[in-house]
Amino acid sequence: MAKVKQQNQGGDVLTGIVIKDLMYEYLDVCNLAIEKNSGNFWYDKAIQLNNAIWDKPYFRVSVYDKDPDKILEDFIVHFNTDKSGLSLSHSFHEAEFSCKFPLSYLEDVKTRPDFYIQNPLMLDWKWFTDRISTGSQTLFQNNKYLSIGLGLITGALLTVFLVRRSSKRE
Repeated sequence: MAKVKQQNQGGDVLTGIVIKDLMYEYLDVCNLAIEKNSGNFWYDKAIQLNNAIWDKPYFRVSVYDKDPDKILEDFIVHFNTDKSGLSLSHSFHEAEFSCKFPLSYLEDVKTRPDFYIQNPLMLDWKWFTDRISTGSQTLFQNNKYLSIGLGLITGALLTVFLVRRSSKRE
């Protein structure tokens, strides 16, 4: 990867390599949180739902500083629910789903990995919940009862994530 110098809002010069290192560290923390929670009811049900409705394991993550429209770096992430968890793809793959993370969030995860591993619901799982929601809409758009049921399950998962997240910040 070529070093691409970019300046964040604080005036610091960032390189693509620095941002990539932050992304690797973020994925490591997510994988440790996933490993720690494997066997928990909420995690197992979320993985089962993901596997039932989504057969494409790749998604795009865009990292920005202050302005979500000014992307610093894009990554293709592979989500293997059976074995390795999350990893950066080393080759190009089509990603039918994408999400954005602020650079400050990745820096916070790097600074406080133990906090996020001990409190996995504080991690931003929006990519996961949006992925389930998008997949269920596409797969079940002709079956309204199944779509409603999956929507309720997704809503419940999102509610648990958001309530736990907001209660931890206070």
